Amino acid sequence: MMNENYEIAAMEVIGHPDNLRKVVEVWSFIELDKPLANRRQRMLETIKNEDRFWNIHAALSYATWKINPTSYLEIGTRTGGSMVQALQSPNLKSAVSVDLWNGEYAGMTNTLNYSKKQISGYLERQKKNCEYIPIQGSSHKILPQLIDQQKKFNLICVDGDHTEGGAWLDLVNAERLLSKKGVIIFDDLIHPSCPYMIKITKKFMDTYPEFNMISNTKQDNGCAIFLKGIDPSDFLQPPKQTKIAEELDAKFDLTEIGGEFRSAIRRVFKKYCPRKIVESGTYHGTGSTKTICEAIRDSGITEIKFYTIEVNPECYQKALVNLKKNRLETFVTPVLGLSVPTSYLPNLEQINFSTIEEISSRDIFVDHKEIYRVANYYNETNFDGVEDDMIGKILSEFDGKPDFVLLDSAGHLGFIEFEYVLSMIRKPCLIALDDIFHVKHYKSYALIQKSPRFKMIKCSQDKFGFCIAHYNPSDSN
Repeated sequence: MMNENYEIAAMEVIGHPDNLRKVVEVWSFIELDKPLANRRQRMLETIKNEDRFWNIHAALSYATWKINPTSYLEIGTRTGGSMVQALQSPNLKSAVSVDLWNGEYAGMTNTLNYSKKQISGYLERQKKNCEYIPIQGSSHKILPQLIDQQKKFNLICVDGDHTEGGAWLDLVNAERLLSKKGVIIFDDLIHPSCPYMIKITKKFMDTYPEFNMISNTKQDNGCAIFLKGIDPSDFLQPPKQTKIAEELDAKFDLTEIGGEFRSAIRRVFKKYCPRKIVESGTYHGTGSTKTICEAIRDSGITEIKFYTIEVNPECYQKALVNLKKNRLETFVTPVLGLSVPTSYLPNLEQINFSTIEEISSRDIFVDHKEIYRVANYYNETNFDGVEDDMIGKILSEFDGKPDFVLLDSAGHLGFIEFEYVLSMIRKPCLIALDDIFHVKHYKSYALIQKSPRFKMIKCSQDKFGFCIAHYNPSDSN
């Protein structure tokens, strides 16, 4: 299955400066020829500018980190610039490379001895206990031999024969050599000398529908990632060094939205001019609520209705004070209440499952240390006397036709609220989620990536991640 939303997410995650730093660091242990040196420079510029860029090397680095392969096969190794990215895996036991090594490639050195020197040197310097097996010869002869030997690999890179028939044969053989759960990376989708490569990827997906594909057809020479037995939304959950939000360095206020999200909201409002707006999770009114109010104020449009919902009475009162202080109270109607019906609230056992048990092996953020987590989440929505189903009542007032919905409620309520909102929307609109790499909305984000009803506009790792997508409730294609 091919999905544009995955491609947008891949640009953000695989092309992120954090991943590119890993690529560049690994290259510091080998000699780089001119093409690799040029790519290194491109990555350094991307890192400096906090931009996004990915190609085969970034894909290999990210896939290696994500799946930690024990076995790797590379078809087309040349000087080892790709191979060393896969050798980062701490679990890697064997790495097989297949290449003609005929002495010269595109005017550059291409010998077995040089490649072995590069890769062996990397393994020694990094003290890696991995068996490196170079096999010189045609992949069209060697791969069938590996198939006959019943070899299997978790990660395979196909960058060998670039004729149409040869590239297709390498890809088919790679599929036969791939483990039940694994990744194939296929290079040069948009290389000018082989314009048929994209056609080959489409043919592969038609032939092997059990795969999902993530592609980049805009940068470098293009690249495709084929996933077998791996959910793309799980694959594209980015690396995080810290899991408990409150243990983060105090480099930003955890209660405020990130700068990228603020800028993205303002751009969306300027382009789409939404008039019926609803937000959950006002908190103190100084984050997304303030940003939306400012966007409304700056638009000059007077016929706009903006509701923001907060369940905590103390936070609600602080929001009223802050909105008045910032002279924004005329642009919003703050509402005190629970966003969903009370019957939708999870009990303690359900909170324990969704915020502890269900995410135990996932690479996402949560709030609070485990010992306090269930009680703290429960208390975030446990207020007697507040009205419930506020988001339902607001959407009813809008006749199920809002223009912009931003969901940022409590961590244990995110996906519940998201599904409830979707059930009531009757026309296309924009939906924004804060904290998509957090327990709050990681499931919501995964649904957005998979569903044809959503078209991603923007996603980012900023802070705990956010996304803005266009939602069409009637689109089933």
